[in-house]
Amino acid sequence: MKRKKKIVYYDDPLNDDFAGTNINTQEIDKEFPFLPKFWLWRLVAWFLYYIIAIPIVFFYSLFIGGYRVRNQGVLRKLRKTGYFMYINHTHFTDAFIPALISFPKRAFVITGPDAVSIKKIRGLVQMLGAIPIPTASVPAMNKFMQAVRQRADAGYCVGIFPEAHIWPYCNFIRPYKSTSFRYPAMWGKPVVSVCVTYQKNKGLLKWVKHPRRTIYVSEPFYADASMSVKEAQKYLHEKAYEFMRETSERYSDYAYIEYIQRPRPEETE
Repeated sequence: MKRKKKIVYYDDPLNDDFAGTNINTQEIDKEFPFLPKFWLWRLVAWFLYYIIAIPIVFFYSLFIGGYRVRNQGVLRKLRKTGYFMYINHTHFTDAFIPALISFPKRAFVITGPDAVSIKKIRGLVQMLGAIPIPTASVPAMNKFMQAVRQRADAGYCVGIFPEAHIWPYCNFIRPYKSTSFRYPAMWGKPVVSVCVTYQKNKGLLKWVKHPRRTIYVSEPFYADASMSVKEAQKYLHEKAYEFMRETSERYSDYAYIEYIQRPRPEETE
């Protein structure tokens, strides 16, 4: 029986969220341990990440999720430096992507507060690389920024989903703000843009309903040292967005879920 395509109507491409997690968001304030330093915590985090999580990530991504990665070898140029990876947000397993692509380099992911709002697994999520954005207060934001910078300066990959909200299987790039590009602009770090694209399964796999995912990795982008922070932020945002948009338009040729924008009130008059 032929599958009936699901249609989702949206109003605001910047703020509409279709993740459907229904998590009771907890406050992330200055008391939150953004950068745990206790040696035992760090040892357990290393074990969980490399011995348990990474094998699961690779098994799921390659054998269940069916991910295919293109141009991953370009990251060899960044072996000796930390960098920021920007990825479109279309699936609840997107958090696997920085770890999958950057391996063997350690990856951290800037997340919303929901990621650490379930108290029983908050520590586990942090050990696996989550750095939550504070919900309020300047002191909390300062501690958050220190944690992000320390991870980047230590040579790690810092993953960011600039679209902010999950739109399952969305096969186009939504507009997103340049706010998060201030990090690499301030600290002189390279940016890598990553685009998840969707194709319909063919051949022996044509019976699989969910689309195939192919992930494309850009060349690293560097802001010129002569640029101001604001200029560098704008430049890096434009380069990352342009790569995602062009890659999506070229390779993401299957809409498993169709997203349609509702007409604005003034357009219907």
